[in-house]
Amino acid sequence: SIALRLLRHFHAAPAVPGAPPAADEAAPDQVKLTQREADVLRLIAKGYRAPEVAPLLGLTPSTVSSYVRDIYRKLGITSRAEATMEAARRGLVA
Repeated sequence: SIALRLLRHFHAAPAVPGAPPAADEAAPDQVKLTQREADVLRLIAKGYRAPEVAPLLGLTPSTVSSYVRDIYRKLGITSRAEATMEAARRGLVA
């Protein structure tokens, strides 16, 4: 989609050219997600909401929401748009 291409473009551009990442920031490639977290991230990136993801994975909506919070914390993200970018970068969505 156009939105996904735009997100990829802007995510690839550094905020300050040549600036190293902050010392307390883990490189996204170094952050490991569990298989279940990756499954949740993939579906969230495709536009599903927790109540829709839950039955697909055999979970409750509150468990899915808990996974989403954990994913956001691990990846240092705060929005669905950032989650979509990260899922695309990890090859979880086409």
